[in-house]
Order: sequence, then structure tokens, then C-alpha cells
Amino acid sequence: MSSANLVRRPHTPLLSRTTILGRTTITHFYDLYVSILGRCIESKSLKEAKTVHQHLLKNSYNSPIVLDKLTRLYISFNELEVARRVFDEIPNPERKNNVILWNQLIRAYAWKGPFGRAIDLYYEMVESGVIPNKYTYPFVLKACSGLQAVEDGKMVHDQARRNGLVSDVYISTALVEFFAKCGCLVEARKVFDIMSERDVVAWNAMVAGLSLHGLYGDTMRLVVQMQEEGLCSNPSTVVAVLPAIGEVNGLSAGKEVHGYCVRRSFHSDVMVATWLVDMYGKCGCLVYASRIFDLMGVKNEVTWGAMIGAYVSRDFASQSLEMYDQMLRDGLRRSPVILGTILRACSNMTDLRRGRQILGSVVKSGYLVDLMVGNTLLSMYAKCGIIEDAVRLFGEMKSKDLVSHNAIISGCAQNGKAKEALVTFQEMKLPGLEPDSTTLVSFFPACSHLAALQPGACSHCYSIVSGFSTNTSICNALINMCSKCGKVDTARLVFDRMHTRDIVLWNAMIFGYGIHGLGKKAVLLFHDMEIAGFRPDDMTFICLLSACSHSGLVDEGKKWFFAMSQYFYITPRMEHYVCMVDLLGWAGLFVAGRWDDAAHIRIKQRDQGFKKRPGCSWVEINGVIHAFVGGDQSHPHLAEIYNKLADLLMEMKRLGYQSESSFVFQDVEEEEKESILAPLYHTEKLAVTFGILTLGSDKPILVTKNLRIRGDCHEALKYITIITRREITHEEDSMSRNTANVPSMQAPGNWQSGQEYGAYDWNNNNYWNLMQDLPPSGAPPNVSGTLPVEERVKTGSSGLTSVTVPPYSHMHVLVLDDINPSPGQSIMQDKQKKASNKLRKGIYIPPRRRRRSLNLYYRHNARNILNEKDKKEDDNDYYRCAICLEDFEPRQEVMVTPCSHVFHGECILPWVKRSSRCPVCRFAIPQ
Repeated sequence: MSSANLVRRPHTPLLSRTTILGRTTITHFYDLYVSILGRCIESKSLKEAKTVHQHLLKNSYNSPIVLDKLTRLYISFNELEVARRVFDEIPNPERKNNVILWNQLIRAYAWKGPFGRAIDLYYEMVESGVIPNKYTYPFVLKACSGLQAVEDGKMVHDQARRNGLVSDVYISTALVEFFAKCGCLVEARKVFDIMSERDVVAWNAMVAGLSLHGLYGDTMRLVVQMQEEGLCSNPSTVVAVLPAIGEVNGLSAGKEVHGYCVRRSFHSDVMVATWLVDMYGKCGCLVYASRIFDLMGVKNEVTWGAMIGAYVSRDFASQSLEMYDQMLRDGLRRSPVILGTILRACSNMTDLRRGRQILGSVVKSGYLVDLMVGNTLLSMYAKCGIIEDAVRLFGEMKSKDLVSHNAIISGCAQNGKAKEALVTFQEMKLPGLEPDSTTLVSFFPACSHLAALQPGACSHCYSIVSGFSTNTSICNALINMCSKCGKVDTARLVFDRMHTRDIVLWNAMIFGYGIHGLGKKAVLLFHDMEIAGFRPDDMTFICLLSACSHSGLVDEGKKWFFAMSQYFYITPRMEHYVCMVDLLGWAGLFVAGRWDDAAHIRIKQRDQGFKKRPGCSWVEINGVIHAFVGGDQSHPHLAEIYNKLADLLMEMKRLGYQSESSFVFQDVEEEEKESILAPLYHTEKLAVTFGILTLGSDKPILVTKNLRIRGDCHEALKYITIITRREITHEEDSMSRNTANVPSMQAPGNWQSGQEYGAYDWNNNNYWNLMQDLPPSGAPPNVSGTLPVEERVKTGSSGLTSVTVPPYSHMHVLVLDDINPSPGQSIMQDKQKKASNKLRKGIYIPPRRRRRSLNLYYRHNARNILNEKDKKEDDNDYYRCAICLEDFEPRQEVMVTPCSHVFHGECILPWVKRSSRCPVCRFAIPQ
């Protein structure tokens, strides 16, 4: 009876039980089954094998010999789950004594997966009393390396030692490979060094481990040592060395290895040729890579993937797509690596249409669950600006690694979804993922976008603890974050501690000074950069021109704009012209009143599809970011905010605040201008008010807005600072324009702590920095002087009408000659004494001579009015005139404004004759 007849008529019993006359006859037919199953294995006919198995099940034949053969058959066809079920049906002691079958099944799991099943089967084998042999341990160690299961691997190592097999060359080689793949290079080297016998496979395992972890020098030294001991490198050695050479761009060493391969005729090996293509591609020699690829007689999917990856890595995305199309025409199948690489090419080209076509192939091939393909899709969606699809894909991914989280954090930060980036950063800690340098580089911009100081500061500390403080990319992002969050001094500390600087780092620091209105410092840093030997690029001038714009340095900005093309040979781009328009516009050098032209531009803007983004302000409350969007009334505390803001407006008007309609650049009536300046339309006022309601009185308030803050709002925040007696900092998001936006220094006062001395000329609308070029006495306000800083500070008759004194100055006692305010109470609030709202005379008493009953404390920069018990005074305290900054003499007569600013009489009286407002805070002083 032939096997063909048996297979064609599986329903016909091979023999009935009535014909079984003896054990010899049954054994004969069992041998026949075994023979038929063997022929199925040889012919690779799974269908016929299953027919035989079905026949055995119908007739209840469960011979251990037949079950053993069936298990081997299903293993050969990679039907591991079926093989495991058949294996479990083998009775003991036959299964217990069949160590070869145990090894075959463990080996199949170790090669094909799941790796955990191989480890579980090994433990079951040991618990069943089966003694592993020298072939068992290499298979189990391979599964452990696939799962990075270091502890399990060490237990296997101990078991092999107890069985006296650790000295076996196969087991030792497997141990070296296991420790190396798991990153335990010290343990791998220990095992390698104590090996009594080391063949070329053992050397290759150690070489591959060092190469895998990028230890190029150690890899090459070990290869030389192998040759010195009389062993010749084989193709596996070359394949292990070439990746390390490619990673370090070691073109010279790569050519030497290539020459060795030609001499030994290794270059015809498909794996060697493939890695030569990969090495030349990573070294940037696409001509060599393409030549080797064209000369290859046999090309597999890995070869095509290496060539496509070489084009993508060198930004030849269109050529990579052509190679991909050619591969499909040649009939090769798509692998997950190739699909991930080609998706990266679409991402680099922002070619969403082609990317969606590739996505269709991914779905059809069932590779959407592949982690690498999913990560590449995330990057493509993010770069193409489809962040919603990226977020949806990220949520649907069953397995996520650090690369997945980095891709979505970076994509959200780049596409204006900073809050989602912060949420993802917090969620990635739940599965125990540790942020790396790439994570922080993407996370810091999200913090700066929202002015989220708390998570940004925590991440800064983490970067220091993790050893990332010298990473240039992280420091660039950190400087930008600190600058945008109002910590320019911290940004400068980070800059100064960097021993290795590139042009990006210099640009970041110039940008930081620019957004704080420190144009002179930005220019000085630009000169320092030139002295250090760095040549500015186009981004440098964008930062420099922006700094000039926000500091009112019109002439300086014009000079650098023309120098950019004339001396540095940099052609201006659109961003440079935007900076110049901003510089001239805020300096008032455009013709005013051209309402028809403005209307024409707005209509043209609308017709071209450009829309103005709604104003949005953020404030951080105890680590939570609260956003206020213009016109949006969905905030749960909006009623409380409006009530508090109404109270603040009443207090502001009592202090002399009036809406500055000049800041409304629209051709409307005054009444409509008043409505435009209403608090409902100004999100920064709402954010500050919410901060006042929710934050403690001792905590500063930091508000960030996505658009430029109006001058009227700047003025209003100044009054709110005085009323609430707290520090308020407002920043503008640089993403509102291509260049950096900052709080305009063309408005009175500077409420950010740590700034330099400043003065403001109300008549000519100019801000001056006392630490830089102030005009000399008697000169027009728009003419820079050259007096030393000390003389300039002491000059009081230069036309400057306000001086902002240093923040955090000391506090002192002021005795007035006609009223005695209560402790901690301002002159304005002393209604029982009926204090006049006019300028009053007072007597200055030094701290050692003051009387405890007269405790009016004043702090510079309108900080706080406190009781004596709230602040312990130092004996070296002093008090200065808020205009000339000269120290008061004991018992000297001084002049006090209703808003508690103190001056010399000769300094304040000439000013009062010309103006009816306080020179520091503009509080109304009746004549």
C-alpha cells in the first residue's frame, strides 16, 4: 500500500482492530506511519502531514514513537503551538528520557519565539527531572538574550556550572554572546578570558558584542589580537566589524576591510556585500555603495533595505523612493525594516500622499503592529503636521518604547500641542521608562511654550543627575527654556558652564537676551562670539535683529541688517525682513494714519487664507497649566476672575490708571477703543488675576502669551503689581512670529526681577538702560551719551522722567512730619488721619535711630509694605532717592508721593512742575 493511496483515502482505516493479531503487526504499522511522516518532512508537505495526523486521531493511535515524529514534523514547519500540544501528549517515561526532543522544541522557540516559552520549557524540563546536555544551554541563553532576561541567564549559567559544563566551548561561547547582547560586557569579557579553548566563533561573539555597543576601538583591537593568535577572520568577523566602522564614519578602516574581503574572496558573500553597502552609506560614500550594490549577483530584502537606508540617511529621499519602486518591480517582498525606512523618506520630504500609500501596504502586510514601523509612522505624521493622527496612532499602539514617546513628545511640541507633550512626558514614567537626551531636547521647548517652570526645573535637575549637563543639544534647549520662562540669568549660567560651544549655543544666548529687551548685551555677546572664532549664520542675525527690535535699538538694527549682506555675505531671508518691519514699526518710523492701506492688507491677508490666531495666555498653578483663550468663557473660575478683576480695576483707577487708547491701532471711535481694551479681550489680565486668586501671596506670577502684549496691558499689569504687592512677570511666546517676541520695553517699568537700572522718557516714549548708554545732562533723549555709568546714574536733569531702581533693595523707615501711618499701612490708606493726596514732606531716620511706633516700610520697585515683625532689618540698610539714587543723610528732609515713593526735593519738584504723575509708577499727584 503506497502513501499516496493512504493520503487520498484518509477515511479508510489502515487496519481494523480485528486484524491485529499480534504486537509485531502493530509495530509494523507504527513504523509505516513514521516512514510516511518522514516523507512529508522531506517533501515539505504540511497538508499531507495534517491528513496523516487526522487519521491517527480518528483511530486513537498514540504511540510515543509516532507522537515524537509528529512533534518533529510540526517543529520543522514552524507550527510550534501544535508541536507543543503533541509533545505534551507523549507519555512518561518516553518524554522524560527524550532530551533531544526537549532541545529541539526549546531551540525552535529560541529562534522563532516567543522567547518566554523557551525559558518556561527549560524550567519545566529541569523540574521534570530531565538533565540538560551541552546543547540545551546555548538554546536557552539565546532566548534569554532575546528578552534581555539577565537574571534568568545567570541562573542558567549557574546550572551549567553545577553540571560541570561551563568549560565547554559551545556553552562558553553562548554565555559570551548572551552577556554581550544584554550589555554586560564586563561579565562577557570575564567568561571569554577564562575560556581554555577559543575558536573563531567565540572570538566573533566577543567582537560582535563590542561592535554592538559602539566600542569601535576595542572591537578593532580584539580583531588584531585574534589574528596575532593565529586565527583568520571569516565572513562572520567582517559582518561583525563593519557596523562599528559605519557608526564612527571610519571610511579609511572600512576600505581596509573591503580590501581584505576582496583578497579573501569574501566580497561575493551576500551578507558581507550587504554590510559593505551599509558601511559606505553611513560614511557618505554613496558612489561606492551603489557600485557594490550593482555588482551583486544575488540581492535579498536586507540588501535592498541597506541601499534604500543609505539614500535616506544622506537626505536623498527621492532616490530611495525610486529604489523602493524598483525593488517591488523585481518581485521582492516588503519587510518591516524597508517599510520603516521608506516611511522615514516620506517624512523627510513631508510627502503625505506617498506616505499614505506606503501605509496601505503596511496595513495589508500586517506590519502595523511592528514597533519600528509604528514609531516611523508617528514621526511622519508629526513632521507633516498631522498631530491628531499621530496622537490617535500613539493611543492605538499596543507596545510602546522610549522612541515612541520621544516621537510623540517632539511632534506635539513642534505642532503647538505643548500641553499634550507635558502629559505624555508624565505618562511615560508609568511603565518605568527613563528619559534620555532626545526626550529632554523635545521636552524643554514644550515647557518654554507654556512657561512651565516647575516641570522644566525638575527636568533640568534630572539632566544634571543623569550626566547630560555637557550635552550641547540639551544645553541649547535649556537656555531657550530658561530665557522664555523669565530666567535669563540661569540661562547665562548654563551658557558660561559649557566648555564646548557651537554656533547654535551662541544663537540661543543672543536670543535669550533679545526676548528680555537686553539688546546691548546681545550685541556684546555677538562681538564675543566673533572673537571666539565663530562666524555668524542667518539664524544669528535673526536673533540679533530681534534683540535690537525689542530694545528699541533702531540705528543698531539698521547697521547689522546692512552688515549682514555687505560684510558677512548672508542674503536676507523673509525672517530678516520681518525683524526689520517689527523694528521700524514699534519705533514709530512708519507713516501713521494709513487706515486704507491697513484695511487693504487685512483684506489681502484674508483672501490668501491667513488667519490671526486668537490670543491665548498660560499661567502655571502648582504644576498645572491653565490656558485662557480670547473670547472663550469656559474656564470654571471665570466668574471669580471677573469679580476680582473688577475690584482691581477700581483700585487701579483710584491710583490714576486710564485705558491708553493710543495702543489701539484701528480707525475707530474712542468709545469703541475703550471696549477693545476691555478685560474680556485680554487674556493676560485674566491669567494674572487667576494667579492672584490661587497662588500664595509670597509666590511670583509668570504669564506667557502667544501674541505680543499690548502696551495698555503692560501698563495695567504695572498697577496690579503695586496693588497686590507681588512680583509679576509676563513673557511672549516666540512662536507667534518667526523671530523672538518679548515684552515690549517701550512701556513703563520693568517688573521682572533681576533687571538692570532703567529710565523712561514719557515725553519722547523712549526707554533707557542706566547700565548702558544714557544721554548726558542736557542732551536730547534720543542722543546716546558717553559718560561713565556712575556719572550717568547721578545725573538728574537729562530729560529722563523716571528711574526704575534695582529690585530686592533693602527696606527702611520713613518718618513723616504731619501724619503717623499705622504699621504696615500706606499713606493712601490712612483715612483716619485724612492724609492729602499731594506731595508731602518727610524726615529720613536711619535704621538705628528710628522709633518703633512709626513703622512705614517701603521696598524699591513697588514690592511690599510690611510690618517690622515681617522683616528683620540689617544695621547696614540705606535709603536712596528714587531719581538720583543718592543716599539720604540722617534727618534730611525728603519728599514722599502718595504712592510712597521718596525723593530729594530738588529732584522731584522740577518734575512735578512739568507732570502730574509720579516718575516711578505714574500715580496721579494733584497740583
